[in-house]
Amino acid sequence: MATLHDHVTYGEIILSALGRFPDRVAFRQDGRSLTYRETAEQLARWTAVLVSRGLRPGQGVGILSPNRPEV
Repeated sequence: MATLHDHVTYGEIILSALGRFPDRVAFRQDGRSLTYRETAEQLARWTAVLVSRGLRPGQGVGILSPNRPEV
């Protein structure tokens, strides 16, 4: 028997949450803020770059970065 959450990915849950309140502040740090919309736009840019480099769904990626909201 299929359940309510069959075939829902973690990524889909995050994107759904980001789209729910696009103008609310998602992150604040050092006097800067980032809205849910801006966060979703940043993710879309990263996704486009990774896809353009040949990355396919399910492949892993490692990212080294400072602890900042846009990351």
